[in-house]
Amino acid sequence: MPTIAHVTNYLRVRKKGDHAMIMICFMAFFWCVFDGIMGYMVPISITSNGYSESTMGLIFGSSSVAGMIFDFILCRYLRHANYRRMYLLMFGLCILFPLLMWQPSILLIYLLAMTVWGMYYDLFNMGNLAFISQNTEKKTFSSHFGILLAFITLGAVLSPMISSYLLSQTSHDMPFLAALGFLLIAFIFFSLASIVSRRKKKEVLIKYEPTNVWIELKTWKKIGHYLLPVLFFTLYLNIINAFYWVIGPLLSERLNMDGENGLFLMAYLFPPLIVGWIVGRITNRLGKKHTAFLALILGSAVMTSFVVISNPLVLVAVNFVAAFFIAMAWPSINGVYADYISERPDLDTEIETVQDTFTNLGYVIGPVFAGFAAQYLGYTQSFALAGVIGVVVGIALLVITPKHIRIR
Repeated sequence: MPTIAHVTNYLRVRKKGDHAMIMICFMAFFWCVFDGIMGYMVPISITSNGYSESTMGLIFGSSSVAGMIFDFILCRYLRHANYRRMYLLMFGLCILFPLLMWQPSILLIYLLAMTVWGMYYDLFNMGNLAFISQNTEKKTFSSHFGILLAFITLGAVLSPMISSYLLSQTSHDMPFLAALGFLLIAFIFFSLASIVSRRKKKEVLIKYEPTNVWIELKTWKKIGHYLLPVLFFTLYLNIINAFYWVIGPLLSERLNMDGENGLFLMAYLFPPLIVGWIVGRITNRLGKKHTAFLALILGSAVMTSFVVISNPLVLVAVNFVAAFFIAMAWPSINGVYADYISERPDLDTEIETVQDTFTNLGYVIGPVFAGFAAQYLGYTQSFALAGVIGVVVGIALLVITPKHIRIR
C-alpha cells in the first residue's frame, strides 16, 4: 500500500538513470487529477441533464462492461505492447472523454463516453505495466510499482477538492476545462519521459497471449471453487468503492460546505496513504484473511451511522473512520492472493484472471446498485444500506471461510 514516505524516499535515493521513471510518475499524478475530476463530474453531469440516479448508475456501470470487452480484445489480438503506443492511444481517448461529457443530453452520447472511459483506463494500466517492464530492472519492479501507485493515489486524493472548488466558484464548464489542462500537463511529462527513455538501447516488449471465453470458463471451474469466499470479498469491496464514486459526488454537492464539498470523497481516498504504516503488523498478528474480514465489518458498521448524521463536518469525520478500516481491507486481501500465487506459481495467471474478473463485476454491479439505492432511499441511506450488507458479508465470510485454503 503506497504512503507519502514512498514518494519522499524515492526522490531522495533515486539513481540518475531514473529520470524517465520520475517523468512517468508526474504524468500519472496529473493524469489521475484529470481522471478524478472527470469521475467526480460524471454522476453530476448525468443527473443534472434530467436522468434519474438509477439510470445514471446503469450508464456509469456500462464503462466497466466496455473495459472488460476492450481488455478481452487487447489480450486476444494485441501480441506486443509498447508503452509509447499505449499511452498515446490513451491520451487520444482522454481528450475525447470530456468533449463527449461536456454538454450531452442524449443517452447514446453518454454510453459512448462511458465506453471511451473504460477503454482509456485499461490503456493507462497496461501502459504503466509496459513502461516499468521495459525501462526498469526486474529486481526493482515492485518498488517502482509502489512509487507509481503512490503518485496515482495522491492525484486521486486531490481531485475531489479541486472539482468541488471549481463547481462552487465558477460555471459548470470550468471543471471540464481544468481537466483538459491537467491532461495537457500529463502529456508534457509523457513527452519528456519518451525523449529520455529513447536513449536506452534495449527495449523489451510485453507479449500478450491471446485468450478466449472458454479459457475464462475453464479458469473459473478450476480454481473458483476454492477461492470463492475471497473472490466474493473482492467483489463486495469493489461494490463499496463504486458506491463512493457514483453517489459520493452527488452527496458531496449536497453538503453546502462553501467550496469544500470534496472533503467527503477526499476523506475516503486519503486513508490508503497512511494505513501502509500499520497494516503489516496487524496482519502478522491476526492473519491476512481475518484482518480483511474484520476491517470490512468495522468499516461497514461505521458506514451505517451515515443515515443519522446531519452535520457535514461530522459526516466527513465519520466517513474518514469508515474509510480507514476499508482501506486496511485492500492490502490484506491482496496479500491473500499473493500467498495463493506463491503456493501455486503454476496458477498465477489463472488466479490473477479470476481476481480481475470479480473486480470488474464489482464495478458493473456496484454503480447499478448504488444508482437504484440513491433514487429510492436517498444518498446517506444508500451508504447505510451498503454498510449493513457489508457487516453481514464480513461476518458470514469470517464464519464460513476455512483458516487455510489449499488450491489443488
